[in-house]
Amino acid sequence: MKPVYAVVYCLLGLALLTARPPLVLAETSASPNRGEISPSTGGQELKIIKEIRIVGNKNFKERAVRELIRTRPKDYYSAKALEEDVREILGSGNFESADFAVTEVTGGYRVTYTVKERPWVKKIDFTGNKKIGKGKLKDEISLKAKEGFDKTKLEADVQTILSLYGEKGYPDCKVEPFTSFDDAESRVTLNFVIKEGNRVLIDKVEFEGNLAFKTKKLRKVFRETRRKKVYNSEKLKGDLELAELFYKNNGYAKADMGDVRVEYNAERTRITLTVPVSEGQRYVVGSFEFFGQTIYTEKELSKAVEMKTGSLYNQEKHDVSLQNLRELYLEKGYLNARVEPEELPDEKVNRINYRFRIDEGSIFYIDRVYIEGNKKTKEKVFRREVQLKPGDPFSSSKIRRSQEKIINLGFIDDVKPDIQPGREPDKVDLIMDIVEGKPGSLSAG
Repeated sequence: MKPVYAVVYCLLGLALLTARPPLVLAETSASPNRGEISPSTGGQELKIIKEIRIVGNKNFKERAVRELIRTRPKDYYSAKALEEDVREILGSGNFESADFAVTEVTGGYRVTYTVKERPWVKKIDFTGNKKIGKGKLKDEISLKAKEGFDKTKLEADVQTILSLYGEKGYPDCKVEPFTSFDDAESRVTLNFVIKEGNRVLIDKVEFEGNLAFKTKKLRKVFRETRRKKVYNSEKLKGDLELAELFYKNNGYAKADMGDVRVEYNAERTRITLTVPVSEGQRYVVGSFEFFGQTIYTEKELSKAVEMKTGSLYNQEKHDVSLQNLRELYLEKGYLNARVEPEELPDEKVNRINYRFRIDEGSIFYIDRVYIEGNKKTKEKVFRREVQLKPGDPFSSSKIRRSQEKIINLGFIDDVKPDIQPGREPDKVDLIMDIVEGKPGSLSAG
């Protein structure tokens, strides 16, 4: 097994996502698409949407489709808005296809959305399950009664059920889904047939090839895979990663946990696990070099590095060092700065030298600030706590401070910052997604 250790550079859960375009209330023109009529100003008043029709739905009520679209009667015609409506309909997972057509009527347009439903899930049942109840299984799977059937979801649900049984120590569990279609009604009945198998306990965990650390010590590193506990292959993977990290935090930069041998007893109720260990050499940290920096001096960058020359190699300090370097640039608005480390092992003296290549990128500025999620509290209450304003350089610390100030108001459960592309290439929008307290909490106006 060779897990890849990588630093995940996440800043407060921020991600550059493509925002859904706002509904256009008026357009001077729209490109014809799929035969719809394109209004033209030509000195004349723009026509509006007079009527909306939904056709093709059988099991799903028209109201359910209308709730998915944003276009409403009296809106001005917008091809982009109608196309976005179609994407929303398809995104619900309940329809195989969707389209729209536009017809000119007196005083405006009639929009007709034509949908083709996925088969409607009439009923979901389970057979053979004794250790996990039907209610629990129904809650965990993604397919639901009275929703659209999706073969991809069905395959994923089989894996979900297997994982649930795996967590309880049933590695031999088998799940076979059966579907019964009623083409006339466009409905499907599902039945998951489950063969649970035996519950398997761990009898012994052994290591081979370990010289630096005793087997007793390595067994303690494992959190979930221990004697007399139920066997779970996914938890074993997590423990193998912990063991490998343990080695790498103690200087063994190239340590690797091999493929585990699994041996069952005759009744397949107990197992012995044997973990092959490849320790490699023990390394110390050598020198540091930086290339490409202009904003910070090499001395300033070196202070952000947790690793120290002459100390044992440590994977966690390696990862934190990269995060610290990235954070330096985020603080000054360099949102797309990249820090690429290059490890240069010197096998003669068991030393790892570092070369950091930096692509600083450019400064990003705040375009717009949005407050979302507030239902009981006025927007201005939160906006005055936000430390960044339109035109300010992006700053990670000011975003964190904004979070803290909003949380400290006392009636907020959570604040989730997000950034999305702004109206210009070097600008981003800041969204503060507010989760207000439960009813009865202190409120403000």
